[in-house]
Amino acid sequence: MDKFTKEERSKIMKTIRSEGSQIETLLMKALWAKGYRYRKHVKSVLGRPDIVFKTLKIAIFCDSEFWHGNDWDTMQKKIKSNVAFWHKKIERNIHRDKEVNAKLISTGWRVLRFWGKNIQKDVLHCVSLIENAIIERKKELYEMSNMDYIRKLSSGKSQIIKDKAFCELLKSRLPDAKNTFTKLFDDFDSIIKKADPSVTKDALNNAHGNWYEWLIAVEAWNCFLNNPPAHLALLLPNVKQFDVSKLYITSLSDLIDDLRNKVAKASSVQLITSNPDFVIFDRQHAKKIIPSIDKIDEITPDNLKKLENAYNNFVGTCAFDNIVGFISVKTSFRPDRRLQIPHEGSLMKALYTHLQTRQWIIDPRGLKYYAIASKVGPADRTALKTVATHSITTVHTLPQAAVDEVFQVNSLNDARSTFKSILSSTR
Repeated sequence: MDKFTKEERSKIMKTIRSEGSQIETLLMKALWAKGYRYRKHVKSVLGRPDIVFKTLKIAIFCDSEFWHGNDWDTMQKKIKSNVAFWHKKIERNIHRDKEVNAKLISTGWRVLRFWGKNIQKDVLHCVSLIENAIIERKKELYEMSNMDYIRKLSSGKSQIIKDKAFCELLKSRLPDAKNTFTKLFDDFDSIIKKADPSVTKDALNNAHGNWYEWLIAVEAWNCFLNNPPAHLALLLPNVKQFDVSKLYITSLSDLIDDLRNKVAKASSVQLITSNPDFVIFDRQHAKKIIPSIDKIDEITPDNLKKLENAYNNFVGTCAFDNIVGFISVKTSFRPDRRLQIPHEGSLMKALYTHLQTRQWIIDPRGLKYYAIASKVGPADRTALKTVATHSITTVHTLPQAAVDEVFQVNSLNDARSTFKSILSSTR
């Protein structure tokens, strides 16, 4: 039971609120004397901050020790009357302050909170902290204004222009060979979210996929140049943009079209394939099609386009042995991808075997199919040890793997060692 009457308690509460307004006034006057102009108690900003620099998105709260629970573990023991009421009220305030902070920060606000005692003890120090925040915020806003890799769609959603973002965030340079791609993308995400908090996690993850493929593609390209025995691995577009069978000479691609037509006519099913992320061309054929290539050591939009469009040089040129393998490249092996990758590998090998049979080719070197991800766990390796379906329809050969090998690639160094292995023309 409260030892004070209602009138006495009301008077005490008014005194506490008065102290709160005094600390606000003290800080406001100190800022005003320094030439700073601000808005007070802005209702349109979550939490109704005491001081707001709206253009800079800086919210400042002046918190009294009692109402906002400073050193709550100690202070709560000093409350002797109406304990349950005050504990509940102040703990609710503490929780609400944390919620307000989190929501403001998630929408791009900089939040500063000062205890009343600190303002009273050294208001100029508090002003100094605010000044530092203003300087940092102005610098951030200036940098954001120069970021032209985020566009607003008519729907109001933010879209990352992936190639521009990639080039600008890397400052057109390849990252340190030892640095992990995971850390690199986390850093990129932080910069983008700071520039535009409305960019979604899905949009960032989608960008990661392209960024990862581009880094892998650069190393595959340079491996071909720097290692004379190496084959050439090139990026492929998705199946909606290009049919991978069209890399073969007309007589071979016609055989695959014929197979698709016969499957469709003979039953209610269709031969539907997706494109692997990379195709591996035999070195001799690659040197014939692209006699000379330059090393890629700068990340520019033109170089990214070169990597993405290089496959076009090989359309309609490949004999049976000119394509030696494919690579599936994913930032991670989600459960659905563990099914997609072996299915894709199995189909590519089945089409290869179909061409071998139709052309009556004896003892070919075979087609390889590899999988690459930034993180590979035991469960991933187990799931990808799937048999290639066509290889268990006959007893004349041993069963084949749908995926020949799985590699964890989370840095340029990882990519270099992986490609020295899988692109070796002696494999």
